[in-house]
Amino acid sequence: MPCPGKTFTSSITWYSPKFINPEELSFCEECYNQFIRNTPLNMYMRNDGTFIGVCDFSVKIQEQWLTAVSGNDINIFRKYVEPKVVHVRTIRSEYANLQSHHSLETQRKGVLVYSQLKNRGQGAALELIDNRSQRYFFNNRTYSNSGAAHAAQLQIQVDECSRKINNHLVDMGRLENKRANYWHA
Repeated sequence: MPCPGKTFTSSITWYSPKFINPEELSFCEECYNQFIRNTPLNMYMRNDGTFIGVCDFSVKIQEQWLTAVSGNDINIFRKYVEPKVVHVRTIRSEYANLQSHHSLETQRKGVLVYSQLKNRGQGAALELIDNRSQRYFFNNRTYSNSGAAHAAQLQIQVDECSRKINNHLVDMGRLENKRANYWHA
């Protein structure tokens, strides 16, 4: 299989330096076999198995790897990579933070929708029992029961949750793209 480059792929084996987390810098099987496997510095790499990732073996990485191999010194490669990994960790931290907020907001929306349905049902049941002509007002609209009025209030919160969830998804996509392109910039 050819190198996937900056395209997220899950069906191949990934490799990374032993001194770095696989999610921070990983190489596809094709690049590993072509540039790393038959070098004396191969012992500093590990097989990470399969996961969803992008190949970070960019032209700059390749240059640094070949320089390290020609000097038979992994520290040449390490000195190039380790400072850059700090930035990747920041991206991953931002992503994890957004993922956490996204999860909480999704749970909140679920609770609000449940409450909304419950209020509508209770309001409809009360309307059947007590058929008074009492009206409820909210946001310049008239509702036939208090449950329907409260459900309308909850709808505003549900809409706000939806907006936040969508913003989180956009931001997480932006960070995934930023991570995928980082080593290739």
